[in-house]
Amino acid sequence: YLEDASIEYICRNDGQIKIRGLRIELGEIENSISELPFISQCSVICKEQDNNKFLVAYYTLIQENSSKVIALSAFFSQNII
Repeated sequence: YLEDASIEYICRNDGQIKIRGLRIELGEIENSISELPFISQCSVICKEQDNNKFLVAYYTLIQENSSKVIALSAFFSQNII
């Protein structure tokens, strides 16, 4: 509430965002990525560039291995909106 008794809306307090008309739960994407056996931690955020929104996933591998990175790339290529 502001001093003049009006309400200021800042943003949503949950992990839901809207991209290209679709409502997306960032936590659901993080959970799906975290279920992969070679991922120890994952965080997904929404970024905006030139008025276009897109998702960015940051992750930590349990053990560095190029075949696991290739598997992760395959996972994303099959599960993109």
